[in-house]
Amino acid sequence: DEHAAALRAGFKKDDIIVSFDGQTAPLTEAGFLAYAVQKRKPGESVPVVVLRDRKRIELKMPMQ
Repeated sequence: DEHAAALRAGFKKDDIIVSFDGQTAPLTEAGFLAYAVQKRKPGESVPVVVLRDRKRIELKMPMQ
């Protein structure tokens, strides 16, 4: 499943990503993929801050 890593990391359906590995500029899904491939190695975890129910929550997204 293409969303399995996100589900394992704790993402939920209505989460809004506000920061990905410290980057706050909006990225498309393709942009996230390109950034992850260029900047991270498989097995590393990237900090992702999401807005959920008006609260900021930090998750760790495993790179595959």
